[in-house]
Amino acid sequence: KSGIYNFSGNYKFDGNGNVQSDPYGVPSLRIDSKVIDVLTAVNLEKGKQYKLDVQLSIAPFMWANLVEPSATLYWAEATSRDYHKEALDAAKKGDVIIFCGGISPRLEGEEMKLETTGFAHGDRTDLELPKVQEDLLKELLKTGKPIVYVNFSGSAIALNWENENLPAIVQAFYPGEAAGTALTRLLFGDFNPSGRLPITFYKSVNDLPDFQNYVMEGRTYRYFKGEALFAFGYGLSYTNFKYKILQTPASIATNGDSKVSVEVTNTGNRDGDEIVQLYISNKEATVPVPIRTLAGFKSVFLKAGETKKVEFILTPQNFSIIDKDYNRIVQSGTFQISVGGQQPDIKAIEVQKVVQAEMKVNGSAFAIKE
Repeated sequence: KSGIYNFSGNYKFDGNGNVQSDPYGVPSLRIDSKVIDVLTAVNLEKGKQYKLDVQLSIAPFMWANLVEPSATLYWAEATSRDYHKEALDAAKKGDVIIFCGGISPRLEGEEMKLETTGFAHGDRTDLELPKVQEDLLKELLKTGKPIVYVNFSGSAIALNWENENLPAIVQAFYPGEAAGTALTRLLFGDFNPSGRLPITFYKSVNDLPDFQNYVMEGRTYRYFKGEALFAFGYGLSYTNFKYKILQTPASIATNGDSKVSVEVTNTGNRDGDEIVQLYISNKEATVPVPIRTLAGFKSVFLKAGETKKVEFILTPQNFSIIDKDYNRIVQSGTFQISVGGQQPDIKAIEVQKVVQAEMKVNGSAFAIKE
């Protein structure tokens, strides 16, 4: 049957019947030697024979002792189905819309043989959600149904419109085969989430230095001075927590350990886990230092209404800097200690989600051997 057929997999197909596998398993589909996308559409004529020359090689240092050499070729006839219309029709029948979107590990990665909008060799060239998804979300919003947006990605997405217009966002990363079960249990309240972001979600790629610039200034929670969309360490729960009675020593020696404690209370009506985070800011460093550094965190389970005391032990390493001679040392000075369920900001401090105290470090410079 003549028609357009879709090919996808770890091989190259030039449209003339020539197929060559990719030994490293990186999607690299081509027509006339030009990479066009992860999925390649090829026009095949009924009755015409196509010679398929398949070359398979296994990189010996990677896979030789792990798998038997094999090759599989998949193709499917292109469809004329209107998936956009099908999605809208399905949404109108439901009470709540769960929209699973984002990007794919087939798009983002290291040194991938892929060139497409928003990506270059697996690297991100912008932070936007693919336009086709955001356009569909805007149409779904017009239905008046509440929308839960589930974002699949291994990196930050600038979800500005989603944050402003949708009642719920779940950052799922790439969760694996049991994703559907896990999301169902989460959304139906079978368990209380306690995850915290291990990366910063920026509002725009314009907030960042050029990605070819590997200097850390202006990026990550330690050096980014702008307003993040979702900060490193951010996460929600089905209950609420408040902090009080942060206890720190007034001063310590440059070579001394110190104990920091705080009381955290579950002020909501559900049991849950809180991720207690401790950040240190060096206020008097003689060299450039991060805005703040995560010095420790602990997961604490609290029943509704319960209060627990959480303790951290800080060592000289936590207060150290790299001096102009590239030595790791602890200098005397003033340090701000922030403890809470997120990074410190004015609002978080006002509502007791974060508490702060200052600590003095006294004495001569102490060198840390590494």
